Amino acid sequence: GAGGHAGQRQRLRHRGPRAGAHRRPARGLGPGGAHGRDVPLTRRRGLRYAWVVLRHQFRLKRGYYVKRLPVQFIKHPHHFWYGQPLVAPAVELSPALLNNVLARADEVRRSKFRAFRANLVFESKLPQWFKGVYAGTTDEHFSRVAVNDVAGEDVKTSWDLSRFHWATELAVAAVASSDEARATYLARLNTLTTHWLVENGYQRGVNWACAHEVALRGFQLMMTSMVLVTHLGLRPGYQLLDLMVQSWRRVYATRAYGRVQANHQSVTEHLFLIYAAAFLTRHQVTVASPLEIAALQQDLLPLTET
Repeated sequence: GAGGHAGQRQRLRHRGPRAGAHRRPARGLGPGGAHGRDVPLTRRRGLRYAWVVLRHQFRLKRGYYVKRLPVQFIKHPHHFWYGQPLVAPAVELSPALLNNVLARADEVRRSKFRAFRANLVFESKLPQWFKGVYAGTTDEHFSRVAVNDVAGEDVKTSWDLSRFHWATELAVAAVASSDEARATYLARLNTLTTHWLVENGYQRGVNWACAHEVALRGFQLMMTSMVLVTHLGLRPGYQLLDLMVQSWRRVYATRAYGRVQANHQSVTEHLFLIYAAAFLTRHQVTVASPLEIAALQQDLLPLTET
């Protein structure tokens, strides 16, 4: 991700793949590494880019992120949302949209998930959040996880399930359902979110390794919360707010690396930092000063023009 797969070193020169040749995904700071001709990055991206990359590498080597964002294990998480759902009529949707919403949520309730929003994949009742070789990263600090380091092992198979699309689907289905079905969807949402936190904790494993992935998950959590608060009167609990704080800190820690990438991932991460700070402020949690938010907004402007 733009904010740093925190894994291994990224070279300042590298060659693109030969035509027709299989190339192992690059290790380290971005998905697939930096692409392009055999031209020094200092020429293609400028001295500032090289400086930020080298500083990031130095911090990885010296354990800077390990100290700044320590691993935390969450053995007994609290609920993410609290309160008694409002006894209210279901939100009216067109028949086609309602059927689609309920069908997707019922898949999740039956432990079936849409891999990359397309293929239906069966998981156990409590999903495997780490796929393939990344099952061995569960206790590793995110900055020590080598991403795309093994040919044929696509890290996105782990990341996809942890993007929390299913959370928003369950929340919308709960709002669009009668009281009895609503309770079923909310119970499934609580089971999945708390289990994810037990398995992933804070700042540990492959699902924290990329700032862009952390931002995508955070956006889904904010949308899910908006649906539940607006339509069912639920309240964000301590565990949700704490996870959002940890997510904000993770993305913020590598924001400079994300900024110099100047791509769509950079934009996503900066938008997340701004919106998440506002979300937390609304719930009496402060993660950034007004000056820090203003700086993030200023950094975002040139990114939206590239």
